[in-house]
Amino acid sequence: MQWIIRARPADAADALMGFADRRRPALPAELVARVLLVWALVAAIFVVTRWPAIAALQPAGHDDLLHLVQLRDLFAGQGWFDLAQHRLAPPQGAELGWSRLGDLPAFVIDTALRPLLGDGAARAALTLSPLLALAAAMLLTGRIVWLIFDAELVFYAAFLVALGTPLAAAMQPLELGQGAWQVVALLAAVNGLTARRARAGGWMIGLSLAALLTLGLDTAPLALLVLFVLARRWVARSSERGWLVHAALALFVGATALFYATRGTALPDPALALGPAWLAGLAVLAAGCGLIGAVPNLPRVPLVLALALAAAASAMTISLVDPLALAAPGTAILAGQPAFALFSQAPAALAQALLPPLLALVATAALCGRAQAWLRGFWSDWAVLLAGAIAVAVVGSGQAALAWALAIVPLAWQVRQWHRGAQKVRDPSRRIAAFAVVAAAVIPGMPMLALGAALPSPARAAAPPAAACDASGLRLGTGRDLVFAPAALGTDLLVHTRHAVVVVDHWRLHDAARRAARLLDSAPGAALPGLRSSGAAYLALCPNMAAAPGGLAARLLRGDPLPGLVPVATGRGVRAWRIR
Repeated sequence: MQWIIRARPADAADALMGFADRRRPALPAELVARVLLVWALVAAIFVVTRWPAIAALQPAGHDDLLHLVQLRDLFAGQGWFDLAQHRLAPPQGAELGWSRLGDLPAFVIDTALRPLLGDGAARAALTLSPLLALAAAMLLTGRIVWLIFDAELVFYAAFLVALGTPLAAAMQPLELGQGAWQVVALLAAVNGLTARRARAGGWMIGLSLAALLTLGLDTAPLALLVLFVLARRWVARSSERGWLVHAALALFVGATALFYATRGTALPDPALALGPAWLAGLAVLAAGCGLIGAVPNLPRVPLVLALALAAAASAMTISLVDPLALAAPGTAILAGQPAFALFSQAPAALAQALLPPLLALVATAALCGRAQAWLRGFWSDWAVLLAGAIAVAVVGSGQAALAWALAIVPLAWQVRQWHRGAQKVRDPSRRIAAFAVVAAAVIPGMPMLALGAALPSPARAAAPPAAACDASGLRLGTGRDLVFAPAALGTDLLVHTRHAVVVVDHWRLHDAARRAARLLDSAPGAALPGLRSSGAAYLALCPNMAAAPGGLAARLLRGDPLPGLVPVATGRGVRAWRIR
């Protein structure tokens, strides 16, 4: 059992019993120094590789572009509790579902640096905020391996955070979604499982889960899994009941406080965020766990039934207050994609998302089999959480980063075991091969991509280069007019101009985007009334967009004059018509 802890050999006997980790300092300077060393190196690489995008302040994805617009409005003075994008589907605007909690780090950085950097403060904020999440993820992961294993494994864990493609992709400069801080909140919750006392651990877990759910309801299954693990502890040992009692109370208190801190008194769309229905359900759960915990020495079967009844009462309360609220987590997980969309990805991306977490699950089972006393229960809990996270990632591809976050600790231990075994191989060629196998296990997508590039592929006819669609120079009318455009172009118009748009490329607006596409592919006689009824003053199209032959868009791009649409001079890459 020497693998449990190597930094302090004198504690080996206590480590065998699972208590050495509970006597070590929780956040020593040595741990922080090791993590910061790795973080500084990785952050420098991320900044250098993404510098062109940082200099142009140009995120890559549509969601990041839309989030950039929302953050710029916040930096420019839009109200903290006003989450609507007022240039989208005016006059009422539309909310796209991002929490102010995830925007808070960037907002604080921008506010602090604006007196020094002026407009450059926004670029600094949108670069540093994801990197701060990366530092927090490395520190929280490193803290667990520091407590349970040893100081050497901190380096393995920190580098694996950077190598986990779904994980690191959410923490690069200009990655503006909520995913990075969801990872941090989940890692903070599982850190609570290592606490010495039930009160401290329960409150750390509950408050972290409150932040996790505030950042996005798509994380609800994992939050429920953490609570299930605490209930499992309680059923196994009645002395552990304090964990769930304190966690449920902290979850309700934290969720309520974060709701009012990020939403004020406005009622959110139940598909987007925690609202009164969820808060009522969490209150019932906290009260139920508290009442059950007040009964001493409750036998196991009545305890299980009582906990199940508390969970059912919580769910029933949510449903009674708002019947749509319980469906919100599933809607958020799929986020406009079909279920099991992960399997539609390229084989290399699929392997990178799933194989290392599955390997980590096997490693967790091995750790559980070797451990004794407290550590055996800890690794058993970890296996439940990791298996659940993998299942959620399979259903909704956007959850792969959370599965990777839970995979890092056991994966770091397994990689070190393999690394030590490879170092003992005397033959140089076999040693190189062993190291290559270890690398392929951690980054399985890389050899698959290399193999695909090396294999011959059927010749394809070279397609002529498509005309660029660049909305950055577009100026129409007063600069604030409403523009009807395809969803993808609508996103660019929000980013690069001051115009308002009818629809953008976002999962919440897929139905509106499809209606806009059908209108542009309709015959001109049928499409023009729809254009006029939208209230738009202009129609904008990309020259290279796909369009149905004979439809409104195809005829306009072909140069056919149509009554009611007057061509106007535009910037590069976009063609526009005034709607009479």
